[in-house]
Amino acid sequence: MKSLTFDKVLELKKTVQERFSVNVHFHDHCSSQSFSLDEPNQEIRAFIESYFSARNIQAVFNNEGTDFVLE
Repeated sequence: MKSLTFDKVLELKKTVQERFSVNVHFHDHCSSQSFSLDEPNQEIRAFIESYFSARNIQAVFNNEGTDFVLE
């Protein structure tokens, strides 16, 4: 799994908030990081996947489309 610095997390959160008026929740665990959305949204999911793909990181979403991790 990939991890982001706190600055990069804030950058993602700000970018999604400005573009979609949606909050990306950040969850920092002892050995990993994860992110979540309040509800599934295909447009935001595609944006997040593209955002990380441009940085050579893969965003992997759960089946519901609300939670994701980075690989």
